[in-house]
Amino acid sequence: MKVFFFLAPIKSTVVIQQLNKSYTILCLICWLLIPLNSWYFRPWIYQNHINEYGILGSMPSLLFVVVITLFFWTLMRNTYYHKMILITSLAVGIIYEILQKDFIPGHTFDPGDLVATGLAGLILLPLTKK
Repeated sequence: MKVFFFLAPIKSTVVIQQLNKSYTILCLICWLLIPLNSWYFRPWIYQNHINEYGILGSMPSLLFVVVITLFFWTLMRNTYYHKMILITSLAVGIIYEILQKDFIPGHTFDPGDLVATGLAGLILLPLTKK
């Protein structure tokens, strides 16, 4: 019987289970921050004329890569593939940012979103170390 690479047994399953719990909690928090940013934080900041330096506008792009990466990390039992998942998530995020103006009405290309996507990769990169 063949075993899929992500279900292969590994030595320290306790450590992986603890990491998966942490990844799941962090993934859910980031996932909840995306609509909170759009529905509450941004309107409040703009209504009160507070300068946010473009951070809230690019926050969904950063959180998108974090959520996608952490979601797939929770499915993996082997940390060997974490860097590959991060690179794939970054590629999907960058492609989405570039093509969204063509496929989603009302969306525009913003270089700040590309920076936020890359920043998400830099934030998650230390977590890929073994």
